[in-house]
Amino acid sequence: MVMTIDSGFAPACNRPERPVALPPDHHPHNQDPGAGPAHEPGPRQHPGLVMHPFVSPEDQVTILAAVDEAVVAELGDLIEALPHHPRPITAVLALIEAGLLAVDFHAPFDSSVRIWRP
Repeated sequence: MVMTIDSGFAPACNRPERPVALPPDHHPHNQDPGAGPAHEPGPRQHPGLVMHPFVSPEDQVTILAAVDEAVVAELGDLIEALPHHPRPITAVLALIEAGLLAVDFHAPFDSSVRIWRP
């Protein structure tokens, strides 16, 4: 019998495209000094932005806005706020783990569990 474990990261791991392999002697710090920087840093990330594969900045703002509107939201309401999200519960749990949201740990974990800002 084969058992699978869903880590929540399967969509990122099961993409059909493969990364291009770099040659073994490729080292960005060994580039020609006149060639410019090896990596141009992107825009600086906001310190309150949750870095999680299932939480985009748009997801985070949508979830937090729904909680702010309700003051105390139910999980089911937050799921409805993300109708096209592949894993809305995972996104909410990531915000709880990051400390941006709190959950009633004494209630059963179902669609009516209460979630609020700490």
